[in-house]
Amino acid sequence: MDRFEFKLKTDQMKTYIEQGEAKKAAELADTINWKKIKMVSALCLAGEAYEKADRFEESKELLLMAYDRSPVGRNIIYRLAIVAVKAGKIEEAEEFYEEFVNIAANDNIRFLLKFQIYKGKGASVKELIQILEEYKELESSERWSYELASLYHTAGMAEKCVELCDELVLWYGEGKYVEKALELKLLYQPLNQVQEVTYKQIRQNREGTLEIHSDEMFESGEIVTKSLVIPKVEFSAPSFFFVAGMFICSLSLSIYTEEWNINIHAGTFWLIFGGV
Repeated sequence: MDRFEFKLKTDQMKTYIEQGEAKKAAELADTINWKKIKMVSALCLAGEAYEKADRFEESKELLLMAYDRSPVGRNIIYRLAIVAVKAGKIEEAEEFYEEFVNIAANDNIRFLLKFQIYKGKGASVKELIQILEEYKELESSERWSYELASLYHTAGMAEKCVELCDELVLWYGEGKYVEKALELKLLYQPLNQVQEVTYKQIRQNREGTLEIHSDEMFESGEIVTKSLVIPKVEFSAPSFFFVAGMFICSLSLSIYTEEWNINIHAGTFWLIFGGV
């Protein structure tokens, strides 16, 4: 396989992964002899494809090949640990975790790796909360803030759950985890006015529609009697309105030329009318 064909395949693999087509990405990876590949990024990409397709042994094999070519690659060790957790090999994951900590003792991602391992071990909700709280003190992340809020909900810690949901929405303002946080808060109390607007906007951006329920008041004071769905409106191009306006003006000019005592050369009139 030449370099051009290899690049085409890896680019297509990346596209499949981004589109959630992990199985297709893995099948494409099957067509490449990875033992001949020295590019670490490509090996990691194929490892990701196999991981997302739940082919953990192939993923591990390629990630180890990548690590052999880049022994200081802490991100590769992190991925190896995650693959081991997904494969149910917790002891192996813990070994990779220890290696990760030795390489990057101050990297905050160690808390996320520890969380994944403890979750795989079936640790208590209290233990999982403690790990994510430690991580949150050092670094902010909408995904892991939502995960922590969900754990608060599971543990029956309603006040902390709502407080963290409010914080997440305030800091990030949009996205799937903001939407999830708003829906999680709704389990305990209504959204405030700003959050209602945020939630509707997120839904509209994703679905292309805005749903208005019968218990929502319009500014005029009118209450609808059933739910409505308002689609996004596509406006015609400005050139349409220009042409239509010129046509109407030309038509009026032809009708009222004598009544309004307008002197216009016939050639000029037909030039205007014909231009429309």
